[in-house]
Amino acid sequence: MNLYKIIIILIGFIFIFFSYLQLNDSDSIIWVIAYLIPAIINFSILTKFKFKNYILFSIIYLILSIYIFLSNHEDLTVMYLFNEKTNESLGLMICSIWFFIFSIIQQNN
Repeated sequence: MNLYKIIIILIGFIFIFFSYLQLNDSDSIIWVIAYLIPAIINFSILTKFKFKNYILFSIIYLILSIYIFLSNHEDLTVMYLFNEKTNESLGLMICSIWFFIFSIIQQNN
C-alpha cells in the first residue's frame, strides 16, 4: 500500500472521528453530515471514483466557516479554549483546507 492510500484512509478516519465527536451536540445531525461528506469522498477515491468538484466543496466550506465565525456573538469568557461557534468554524476550515489540498493532489495524479 503506497503512502497516498495510507494518507487517504487516515484522513477519512479522522473525519469519521470528528463526526463521532459531534453526536452529543444539540444540532448534531448537521455537523455529523458536514464531517461525513469529506470522509465519504476520501474513501470513494480508493474505489477509483472520479470527482472533480473539490474546489467547489472547499469554497463552500470556507464560506460557511467564515460566516459562522463572523456571526459568533457568544461570550468568550467561558472556561474553554474556544466557544462552540469558533470550534464549528475551525472544523469547517479544516474541511475546506483538506478539500483544497486534495484537489491539488488529484491534479498531480
